[in-house]
Amino acid sequence: MSNSQQQTPSDPIQQVAELLERSRRNLQTTRADPGRTAARTRRMLLYQLQGDSALWAAYIRGWEDRTADVHRSLCQPQPSAN
Repeated sequence: MSNSQQQTPSDPIQQVAELLERSRRNLQTTRADPGRTAARTRRMLLYQLQGDSALWAAYIRGWEDRTADVHRSLCQPQPSAN
């Protein structure tokens, strides 16, 4: 592997693109069915998720989205009862 392939890109967009490409290759290599992959992922322990950067990023994003939904629902004005 050349040095340019070993270095982490400084551009966040490039990092995401490379992460998605690695995930795509992994799915092709294992011929994993997306439904089975999701079911397997739900049963994984946190340390196992942390070992896979794509799965960990998805896990964190899911919690961030859920937290944002809760905040939005709590911050909405409540209708007055007349």
